[in-house]
Amino acid sequence: PMRLYYPTLVNGVKMALDRVTGQTFPSTYIGKLVPGVGSITNGIAQADKGVEKGLIRNRGIHYAPRFGFAYDVTGEQKIVLRGGAGIFYDRFQGNEVFDMLTNPPTTISPTLYNGFLKDIDPKSALLAPLGLHAFDWNGPVPTVYNWNFGFQTRLPYNLILDTAYVGSEAMHQLQRVNLNAIPYGATFQAQNQDPTKSGGILGSNAYDRDYLRQYTGFGDIALHAFGGTANYNSLQNTLSKRFAKGLTFSANYTWARSLGTSDDRGNYNRIDSNTRVANYALTALHRQHTFNFYYTYDIPSFFKTKATMHTLLDGWQLSGATTLQTGSPYTPGISISGVGNQNMTGSYTEGFRLKLIGDPRTGSNDPYNRLNANAFTIPQVGTIGIDAPRNYMINPGISNWNITLQKEFVVKERYRLQLRADSFNTFNHTQFSGINSTLNFASLTNLSPTNLYKKADGSVNNINGFGTVSGARDPRIMQLTMRFQF
Repeated sequence: PMRLYYPTLVNGVKMALDRVTGQTFPSTYIGKLVPGVGSITNGIAQADKGVEKGLIRNRGIHYAPRFGFAYDVTGEQKIVLRGGAGIFYDRFQGNEVFDMLTNPPTTISPTLYNGFLKDIDPKSALLAPLGLHAFDWNGPVPTVYNWNFGFQTRLPYNLILDTAYVGSEAMHQLQRVNLNAIPYGATFQAQNQDPTKSGGILGSNAYDRDYLRQYTGFGDIALHAFGGTANYNSLQNTLSKRFAKGLTFSANYTWARSLGTSDDRGNYNRIDSNTRVANYALTALHRQHTFNFYYTYDIPSFFKTKATMHTLLDGWQLSGATTLQTGSPYTPGISISGVGNQNMTGSYTEGFRLKLIGDPRTGSNDPYNRLNANAFTIPQVGTIGIDAPRNYMINPGISNWNITLQKEFVVKERYRLQLRADSFNTFNHTQFSGINSTLNFASLTNLSPTNLYKKADGSVNNINGFGTVSGARDPRIMQLTMRFQF
């Protein structure tokens, strides 16, 4: 890597130190890369030039067997057992490839501090430590194992019941690893203290982050690896009615649970051995309960003998869709004034979590009282970010009814007029979409949160405080449509 110079004191004068050779230079070298020393493309290979064009090792043909069966238990098509399993492969996202385009020499983003554009000389410009992206060349192909087993039953009144267990196991999923992360506790160690800094809380006097990295001259090095895992298990039930006597409908209910170590391409794997302990939790896709109801009903005719009334009031069709669903998981956060990762975990790059010490749920429907602030506190200095699980709280769910009423008038054989009225969230049910879940503190020693909804005397402190709802989905929306077909 390129040479990065660190601050030091020589006879009371601030100088730059080359930790490799031990030489000192004027203070203007501090935190800079010397032109002509090293290469900003050191260790970087272009696709199909020094590395395979796919950027990872070609593993050849992949076999993806699938198996399925259906068995008529009675021989009368009243009860049918069905099941199947298979192996499925995937390629990594295009976004991962696009990230590689931000590497030098394709993209270089120099930063100028306290200078003027007129003074920039491309021949001697000093570049700040650059962040890099890389693929794990040995990474296996993302693989999903799917399986299901269930039965279909024909019931009276043209009803069909379909019940099934559906599961999957995802292996080798994308998960980033920071190869240039700063170890836990690094900013607390005596040898990493900057003699030119003084005062401040523990961790504040350490060398800046780029001085503590393993590969000096570079920032974060994000290795796009394939170590993530996830699983999904569900019980799926569907009751449907074939069209008869003007009515058809389908109702389905799913109980599901989705767990994994990562569910976001921006998530980083931990730098220690606690990845599964700290990160195995509900994924962002998890919805425990989902109920959907779809229906269409031809309203019976009541005025068959009265031509005008029959034309205007008969022949209407009612249809709709109802969705009831529990919310998505989330993790409450923490903010401490003047305190960063370097003061809590001793690492600029590794974060910490709001410490969980009780039951965070209030059981209240009050939009200003959704989280119990007494269930949380500041973690101890030196934490490694496992004071609480990940995604252990659930956002507000969905309760939505959409209804449509329509009728078609036949003017002539080729001319038709359709009237349609749609209503979304018909009953105007308030549906909250999120919760303010970051708890703020004034300092490490003051355990009283500063952003609660109410003060101790009961008066309002912050209308958008901790535990209050942060937004709502759309209110009732109605629209009218007239369509003429010819």
